[in-house]
Amino acid sequence: MKRAAGRRIGALACGLAMLLFGGCNLLGPHESFDGNWVAPGPGITGSSFGLSLSQSGDTIRGAACFVESGVKVYSGAPVTGDYPHIRVVVTAASTPCCPWIVGQEYTATMEKRGEIVMPNGIRFHRVTTPACP
Repeated sequence: MKRAAGRRIGALACGLAMLLFGGCNLLGPHESFDGNWVAPGPGITGSSFGLSLSQSGDTIRGAACFVESGVKVYSGAPVTGDYPHIRVVVTAASTPCCPWIVGQEYTATMEKRGEIVMPNGIRFHRVTTPACP
């Protein structure tokens, strides 16, 4: 009986915190994908990945780009995902220069410390200017 009362009090406290402060972080993400992100390219000097993302609840949408030595390899590649994961797919429309990469895709995950990380270890960090001009 005491245990059930303790749970009710905890639930009420969390409910009050949700109303007053925006939540107890029980029902959704605490880090947002919203904004612009950049990461260095894989071992190539002068290359970089960019993401421009928006998030609504757990749903993530946006665009990705990749620049190598000042040349846009792709831009406007669609980004989709459900928190904490995203997926980028290079489409024909996003890479007029390089048809051989159409269909290439990569994934990344939001880590607890607020970085987006690809499986190969490439880390994106937030920037204030658009990552995909």
